[in-house]
Amino acid sequence: MYLLKQRHSADKVLLAYTLLGALCLGTFPLLSDRNALGQCSLLQGEQVSRTLATLTMQTDRSTFRQDAPLEVTLTLKAGSIGVYLPAYFGDFIKACEHGFSATLLTLAGKSAGLHATGCMGGGLHSGLGVDTAQAELTNFVRLEPGEMRTWHTTLKTSALSRGRYCLYGEYLSYAYMIDEIAQLREVKGLMAKGRIAATPLLIVIR
Repeated sequence: MYLLKQRHSADKVLLAYTLLGALCLGTFPLLSDRNALGQCSLLQGEQVSRTLATLTMQTDRSTFRQDAPLEVTLTLKAGSIGVYLPAYFGDFIKACEHGFSATLLTLAGKSAGLHATGCMGGGLHSGLGVDTAQAELTNFVRLEPGEMRTWHTTLKTSALSRGRYCLYGEYLSYAYMIDEIAQLREVKGLMAKGRIAATPLLIVIR
């Protein structure tokens, strides 16, 4: 049983690594909904229900000089019934399982050439088979209805060619034993598992 749980956890972490790798290095799968979003498509992936949580993204403008920093603010808001999330609201790249992420992609969904560093955290948990969902619940937090968490980052544009890009922001909610923890009675079906994506923004670099 423990080996199965560990395998499921590894699968979730592998998915998170795949998402990060696609954001940093390659082409990210897109949904064909450009008409609704201008020229930026929605990203594919397991999306958290908007009933549980939503994410909004803000920049001070949509057009930037080639060397100007791009300031991004992401605001995560719990839905009307509250939500359980990993108790971490920092940069995904420092945790490798969960956290906020913002990146620029080309209109075709390819990396915009930003040089992102690798993950700093250790995603896999190697225990002795004594881990329990109840014990791991301490690594999660419940946000009350309407409660918010905000994250800010700065993206560099000096290495980008002039042109149009899509700015993507999301909160990724994956964690060790998240499936088992979601089944605990006190969680009451409020566990958010997957990606909470903001509406992408069209950015112009001049």
